[in-house]
Order: sequence, then C-alpha cells, then structure tokens
Amino acid sequence: HGVHCDMEITGCTFQNNEMSTGSGTYGGALYIGADIRCVVRSSAFSGNKANTGGAAAVYKSLLDIDGSCSFSGNEASQRGGTIHDAGTVLLKGMNSSNFKGGESGQFGGAVTVISNPDFTGRMVLDQCEITGFTAGNAGGGIYVYSNSELYLYGNSSVTGNTNTENVNNH
Repeated sequence: HGVHCDMEITGCTFQNNEMSTGSGTYGGALYIGADIRCVVRSSAFSGNKANTGGAAAVYKSLLDIDGSCSFSGNEASQRGGTIHDAGTVLLKGMNSSNFKGGESGQFGGAVTVISNPDFTGRMVLDQCEITGFTAGNAGGGIYVYSNSELYLYGNSSVTGNTNTENVNNH
C-alpha cells in the first residue's frame, strides 16, 4: 500500500456539520479514508457532530494539523469528541485557545486512538495542550486503545480533562 492521494485544505471553515444516520457515522466535518495524506492549515472546525470523530475521522491515512487551525465545540456521541484516529494524526501547536470545548459520550473527549490487526493507530502531539475536554466513560482528554500509540513532544500535556463516570482522566 502507500499514499494514493495528497490533499491540502487551507483557509476553510467547517461549521455545524452533522453525521447522524446510525451508529457508524464518522467525521462530522471531515473523513479521511485509506491511503490519503491530508494537510490542514488556517482552517476552523466548530460545532460539528458525529457518532465517532465529531470534527474529523481518519482511517489508515495521515492527517497533519498545525496551530493555524482552530477546533471548538465539536462532539461525538461515542468516541473522539474532536478527532477519531484510526491512522496517523499529527497535531502541532494546539492549545487551550485553538483546540477546545469538545466532548464524547463514551471515550476520548478530545481524541480516540484505535488500532486493529490491519493497522496501528498513532497520535503525535508536538507543543500541544489538551485540556478542558469531557468524556462519558474514560479518557477525558485522550483515550488510547490497546496496541495504539501516543507520542508527546515539545512539552505537550494532557491535563484538566474530565470523565463523568470513571476516574481514568487521560
């Protein structure tokens, strides 16, 4: 396999999009399917909703987002209030002013990272602060499933997130 498509999104607004047709809805505003490299710059995601990945969902691809973007008020009824990562997601320079106010009904108020036998989910945070998110069950900030990977660089932190039912707060 390999990347079959390069895509760049610059200067766009994704607002109040909703995927609401059943339990298998992914990426309220953006879904990145297999073998795609997507770079997002200077774009805003707000008020988007889905079952999984309120703002964005990634499947066996690469999503690269930097601090020129903003995320606020995105929600997932199940997993990944802002992002559901079933591929590789790179976040750089995201903090409480540009990455805020999301929630998930079950796991990962901000992000879920998941793997299966065909791929390994990877999340890389560089100079990021994940704070102020809420999940219903576990992973108020980030929920990392078994066999998945989370890397924190450049003084990145995951603090000040909450769960409404459990005590696992990361």
